[in-house]
Amino acid sequence: HKILDLLGDLFLLGKPLVGTIIAQGAGHQLHLQLVHRIQEQLAGEREPRSLSAAAVEQWVSPLLPAASGLKAAAL
Repeated sequence: HKILDLLGDLFLLGKPLVGTIIAQGAGHQLHLQLVHRIQEQLAGEREPRSLSAAAVEQWVSPLLPAASGLKAAAL
């Protein structure tokens, strides 16, 4: 049921999302923070944009607990 929670929260983007997501110990609050960060970055864009793993990691890292050791993975 956790996977469905994540997919439902990401559906709030209202746009297709292509990539790999690894979530460990995440919940609705973290999912929604990620959705809001992505929406901020894509606001006003007309064409889909591809983002590097480094760019995604830059947004996600401040949201993760320091001890988690998690980081974005390149596709």
